[in-house]
Amino acid sequence: MSSRNQRLSEEEKKKALALNESLKEARALLLKNKPWGDVRKDIINKFYENLQLEYFELADKNDLTNTSNININSSILLVACFVGPVRLIDNMFI
Repeated sequence: MSSRNQRLSEEEKKKALALNESLKEARALLLKNKPWGDVRKDIINKFYENLQLEYFELADKNDLTNTSNININSSILLVACFVGPVRLIDNMFI
């Protein structure tokens, strides 16, 4: 949806789908009570082999401080990476 997506090639657009897919998968795993450290490691290994990951974090939605405590009322997943020359960001509430 971002105007930055217009700067991506067709191949880069396909790679960029990993951002939203990673958030969805991480959310599902966290809701199944998998520890954050394990989820983060799995997601990074699975989705970011070919992308330049800047961060993939769990934070408190009120102040965006990193946390490892999962709270379905106040946690948010945050991701940023470069797909080609374009920096993309995304987030998802738990």
